[in-house]
Amino acid sequence: MFKTSHAVDILATPEAAWAMVKDVARWRQWFLGVELVQLHGGFAPGAQGLLYLDDGKVYRLSIEKFLPGLMDMHVGLAYKAKMHLQISVAPTPEGCRIRLEGELLGVGAILHTFGWGKNLRTGLVPTTRRLGILSQGEH
Repeated sequence: MFKTSHAVDILATPEAAWAMVKDVARWRQWFLGVELVQLHGGFAPGAQGLLYLDDGKVYRLSIEKFLPGLMDMHVGLAYKAKMHLQISVAPTPEGCRIRLEGELLGVGAILHTFGWGKNLRTGLVPTTRRLGILSQGEH
């Protein structure tokens, strides 16, 4: 199906970048299009929540994997499709690398290519950059 990714190298510690990822109250500052995130059960595999977008739409999300520096989550879409988003933070000699990877999955994923696919393609770059810039201010 559709898959895209973007990475930035920043002059901040991996801990500073990861603190931004773990603070769902601040996702609206860096995650393009996100108004609010409610996560029930904290960051743990199987945790469920809601993703509120600034266009008024609401989607269910689930945390599939959560390890230091790596989070996999799925966002449920219509037509038996879902968006898989992976956020990773890895140390580099000067700071860290933040990588966001998005993929559309499921039988109805093709129906979302021009909606969510376009959003992933155009939104992942500014989202990754915003996360990087804000993380640098944290250290």
